[in-house]
Order: sequence, then structure tokens, then C-alpha cells
Amino acid sequence: MLQRLGIDEPRIVDFEAAEMSLARMMRDGNANSRAEVGLRIAGVMLRGERDEIGKIEERRLEFAYARVLARENSNRVEQFGLSGVDYARTLLLDVSLQSEAETALQMDVIDRRDHYSWLNSDLQETEWAKADVSPSEFQHFNEDALTAIASGRFEELPAYQREGVEIMLMKGMSGRDEQYDRELHLWNAEMFSPQTILPETLYEGSLSIEDATRFNDYDEDLRFGQRSGDNVLTPREIEGLAERIAVARNADLYRDHSGALFDDRPGRNPFVVPEGAEDRGKSAVQAAGNGFKRNRIEKAARVALEFQLERGISLDRSAFQRMERAAARVISTPNAQNMSDLDMAKALIVDSSIQKIASEATDPIRQMQSGRKTASEQILYDLLGRDTVPVFTRLEAERDETASVAAGRFERLTDARGMGSIVRQAIYRSGRDVDGEVGLKLEKLDRAIRIGSAQEQGWIDMKADKAAGAAKLKGLSQGPSFDAPAFVRPGIER
Repeated sequence: MLQRLGIDEPRIVDFEAAEMSLARMMRDGNANSRAEVGLRIAGVMLRGERDEIGKIEERRLEFAYARVLARENSNRVEQFGLSGVDYARTLLLDVSLQSEAETALQMDVIDRRDHYSWLNSDLQETEWAKADVSPSEFQHFNEDALTAIASGRFEELPAYQREGVEIMLMKGMSGRDEQYDRELHLWNAEMFSPQTILPETLYEGSLSIEDATRFNDYDEDLRFGQRSGDNVLTPREIEGLAERIAVARNADLYRDHSGALFDDRPGRNPFVVPEGAEDRGKSAVQAAGNGFKRNRIEKAARVALEFQLERGISLDRSAFQRMERAAARVISTPNAQNMSDLDMAKALIVDSSIQKIASEATDPIRQMQSGRKTASEQILYDLLGRDTVPVFTRLEAERDETASVAAGRFERLTDARGMGSIVRQAIYRSGRDVDGEVGLKLEKLDRAIRIGSAQEQGWIDMKADKAAGAAKLKGLSQGPSFDAPAFVRPGIER
């Protein structure tokens, strides 16, 4: 099986540097980097109400910080552009994994199976559970693996399991638990930027996590310089990369026995479109644009186009080309005859939206707005959920595959970085479980658009003001507001 992450384990120099940083933190609390900001936050969180951090926790934190230093000094493809709070999350997660492994060693196999389940409410407050690391992961570790994790010596794990633990740590770098993140930001504000942010407003909840993040990031930019570069990933990109590789690792285990998984071997690639399918897809989408609903694929294309229009997607020529390529793939799906009309429409929406977000990934203007979801991203979040939305980065190593997705040529993908598997999973799911307002809207469109009904010429006015679609989006989308945050600036009253 492929090892997709270039993991550099800590060297003696990393352990020595970690020991010095930890000693300085306990002595005077100074921080010379974002990583040391995270180290101090983690230390305070681990200390709790006690006067000082325990010796065992101190050792675990030292091992965790040595891993951070090894990761940052490595020659891996990507670098992680983390804030102090992001570093604190991954350090606390690392310490939590070490502690949990020690607990697991005290149980037999049957007890571990019963204990490590999402049904166990006692696990919900652990740092690794807050990072959405499945409790069942601990059922996969044998005694030797648990001993290696409990001792902080992750490098002693077998390569496949070591990569799995690294994926857990990467997923823990981005925030998922609002209350937990609020506490981390509160400590950051109180210790490092008391003049920039009012901790009590953060604690009371009147200041959003997004605004708190911007405040703390601004303060860290002033002290340590901005994080930039084509190979520097944001926490969300890191999380997306981890999810991609996790899905690909699962496919490694089962793709020989399942046709539902991505496989780029000749004769098994699920994205290869047979001869004639592209022409049929193009004809169907053009017919739908001209108001025809003569068959199931034309109806599905009409539902998909109308849904995207209402969600703020401009139906220009590029939008139709994306839909044409998606239609060719749906037509080529072996079980297409068993799909409902609405399931076809959802697959078209997801497929074409994935193409759109891939084209946005390398857009310089889009990169400047990286904290905001585009209309296509919001559609995917609503139809798939956070963990299944493919994330495309600016990494040079991924540029060709990202370009292939943007061009709709999914058959060119590989699983070297998990791109093929995450795209396959997203299309395979295609909003099957979507409900709420979005689900009701799709069902309403499905009922309203009937096969065989009269042609509706001009239902799409290509000359209409493009802002009309965006106006509808504002009323439907549950995504974050695009308004400027209410920053608390010195000398300006809120």
C-alpha cells in the first residue's frame, strides 16, 4: 500500500529543542513563534486548576512538540500554515492520544470494543473525539501499537498505522468544537493580545469564533510575520488533505472487492466515459437549457441547472460545459437505470460543483477570500457534509490533478494524494441524505418539472442581471454571512 505522507520523525535535535522550549515556557511564558504560542496554550490547558503541569503530561507534551518541530523542519511536499490556536489543538490532541492509549492498554479486547464507540458519552470531551477522530480507531491497535502510542514513540508504529495517526493529528489542526475553540482563543487572547481583543466578550459569546480568529491571527502576523507561499496550507486545506488520504487508504483495503471505490487501474477506472456518452450528455444538457424535458436525463439536468441558478451560480457557457461533462458520467454509470430522477439531478449538481471549486482553487482572487465559502462550496457542504467535500490546494504536486478536475476529466485522476477516491466518494454519496430546506427545495423542483411537459423556451435568460441568482442565494443558503465582521478596533465603539 502506498504511503502518501512524507513523515519525518523527531530527531535528537528536535527533542532537545522541545525540551528547551518547554522549560522556557514554564519559566517566563515567552513565545518566539506561533508554535510556542500553541505550546503555552496547551500547557495552560493541561495544567488546569493546578499550580503546575504534571510530570507525565509534561513528558507527553514534550514528545508532541518534538513531532511539531520535526514536521516543520521536514522536506515534505506541503507546509502547514498554522496559528497559535491551531498548534495548541494538535498538541493537545497528540497528548490526548498518548493518554488514551495508556488507558486502552488496561482493557482487554472485548472491553475496548465496548468502550471505544460513539455511543460512549464519556469519550465526547476528549480532544481526539472533538477532532472527529472515530473512537473505533482504538479498536484497530494491538498491544504493541498501543504501547508505542502511550510511550509517545509514534515512530515505532508500523508504517500504515503511523500514517493513520498522522492523519488524526492533521484533522485536529482545524476547529470543530465551538466551545472548545472559544476556550483556546480566550487563553490566547489573555496571554498574548490583551490590548487587541477583549477576553470577556469572547467568553460571553458576544464575539464570534471567526472574529476572534482574525484578531489573534492579526496579532500573530504583527509579531511573527505573515504565513504565505504556494506550499503553505491553511488548517481547512490540511484537514481536507487528511480526509482525502484517509478515504484513499480505506480504498486500498477494499478496492479489489468493490466496484464502488476509485481504482485507476486499466479497465477499472469508474470515471472512464464510453464512446458516445459525451455527445449524449452534451445533447441532454443543451436540450434542458432550451426548455425540453423529454426523458429522465433532460429532466435531471433541468432540475440541477435550476437549483444552481437559485443558489447563485451564473448559468454561463462554462456552467453548461461542466454540466455536460457531469451528464456524460451519469449516463455512463452502470446503475443509472436504478437511479431516481432526483438522484440523477443530485449527482449532476455535485459533479459540476466539484469541477467549479477545483477551478476556483487556483484563482488568485478566490485565494484572497479563503475564509468565505463560494456558492459552489456551500452547495457541496449542504449536499455532502463537511468531511466529504473535496478540498483542492495550491500545491505544485497537486496542480495537474486539480486542473484535471477543473476540466471535468476525472478519468485522469490518481490516488497518489487521494484525489480520485475523495471525488469518487462525493459523487457516490451525492446528497442522498440531504434534508431540511435544501432537501425540500430539491423535492419541489423534482415534482414541478415533469417529463413530457411542454417546452419552456427562454426559461433561462442569459442576458439577465447575474445578481438575480445571488439575491436568491441570500434567502436560501444557510452559509456564513459575507458581511464584514464587527471588529473591535481601538477607539471605535461597537
